[in-house]
Amino acid sequence: MTRELVERRGARWFVLSALHGLIEPHAVIAPYEYTLNEVGVSERRQWAQKVLGKLFPLIASEGKIILFAGQRYREFLIGPLKRHGLEVTVPMEHLTQGRQLSWLSEQE
Repeated sequence: MTRELVERRGARWFVLSALHGLIEPHAVIAPYEYTLNEVGVSERRQWAQKVLGKLFPLIASEGKIILFAGQRYREFLIGPLKRHGLEVTVPMEHLTQGRQLSWLSEQE
């Protein structure tokens, strides 16, 4: 649903992977069993730095970024993105999983 919403609006998008960091939507990766929800703060900070290192050059001319990501995936991204001059929006920030699906359905 999220992919369809973003693509319908013609926006550029990426995938946040706990194992691989930032990946392009067309990238093919092998399945894995790893999540940021199970690692400590230090590992999550390192992961975020890796993501930002790849992301900043790709969004240099952007003024806004919308994150459809869970708390552990966005927690150390938002501050640096804002300091980089980007407007950061997290549309489903305070919604439960069920409400997130409802919100996405309402966007159609």
